[in-house]
Amino acid sequence: MRVLDDIEFRLKAGLIGLVGDARITRFGMTRLANRAAGILGPLKRTAVIADFAVTIPVLDILSIPESAWSPTDAAVVATARENREVDMFVSITYGPAVHRLKVTLSPRF
Repeated sequence: MRVLDDIEFRLKAGLIGLVGDARITRFGMTRLANRAAGILGPLKRTAVIADFAVTIPVLDILSIPESAWSPTDAAVVATARENREVDMFVSITYGPAVHRLKVTLSPRF
């Protein structure tokens, strides 16, 4: 569990500066996903973890044209923008198991 705690700390520390600046747009969420991949990539290269995947559900919605959104998609994006809060899920393959971290990205003032 120490490795997972360290990874969670690295993600939070590495994303803290970007969270306040990133807009909830396709570009902003892609920047967050890329930053997370930049934090986890070296751990994969040095074989600390076997693999990882970063998923931001709002980014999945923002990746399709707005005209194709369902009412649920529109509500999810509107809520994220109103609350300035986005969930990011990180799946980490560590040893024989896959662990899933949920990181809630929201600026605190």
